[in-house]
Amino acid sequence: MIKINNLTEFEKQEKLSTDYWCNMPEKLYHSTTPIGQSNLCKFKESAAHYKAAQSKVFKESAAMKLGTAIHCNILEPHLFAKNYAVMPKIIKSKKSVAYKEWADMFAVGKIVIDETFFNKVFACTSSVMSSQFADYFVGGNSEQVGVCSHEETGFRQKIRIDKYHSKQKVIVDLKTTGKPVASQQYVNSMADFNYHVQAAYYSDVAQQIDGDEHEYLIVAVETEPPFPVIMYMPSDETIMQGRKNYRKYLTELAECSETGIFPGYKDTIREFNLPKWAYD
Repeated sequence: MIKINNLTEFEKQEKLSTDYWCNMPEKLYHSTTPIGQSNLCKFKESAAHYKAAQSKVFKESAAMKLGTAIHCNILEPHLFAKNYAVMPKIIKSKKSVAYKEWADMFAVGKIVIDETFFNKVFACTSSVMSSQFADYFVGGNSEQVGVCSHEETGFRQKIRIDKYHSKQKVIVDLKTTGKPVASQQYVNSMADFNYHVQAAYYSDVAQQIDGDEHEYLIVAVETEPPFPVIMYMPSDETIMQGRKNYRKYLTELAECSETGIFPGYKDTIREFNLPKWAYD
């Protein structure tokens, strides 16, 4: 397994133009040049949206921050105490002298969270690790990075798998959500958030590196009591649609890169109809 800690090491590896698995810090992963699925899916809106996203400063929402912490605690528990500091309940304000003294002693270089946030992270972690799916998060490689070349376009692609079991050829994707995980609402949101594209993209990149087909599993946990857990297995039809989508986006990216033109919405004149509730 290749270990990459900085951009120089990454660039040396990329000069070989090979397909490979590696380990690298998350911030470094996001700064590398190969194309990730989440950015590529901006083409779902338009090429202009993709172009704009390349220079946009990413900001985590509160839900994303919670999801990141839960991922860390489940996938890389040895890093949780290194990355996070739980502010004592007795400290009421980050502007207080007590907070400064505590932070200087216990929170330097760490993300400060309160006990309510920590308790939710712990509850979600306990729910996942006591569920029937716990074994999927034991062993294997966490936050596994894969890089390869797309055959048709030549673009370099990258993936970062939550939990990868190389011997079993199983990819596990951990999702956190405030929606009821067993509801149609959540299933609809999975389509909105392009989980089918991610499933196809990750599976295809992994297959290109390993030469074998992979099983893709989504384990979703609710971030509100009772913190239930459910597993989704994308159907063949779902994977095929995701593959169709991402290949189309890569083709569009190739065309835009050649012309230097990243157009906006294709259908810029649309009919407007009132929703049914707006009529008398």
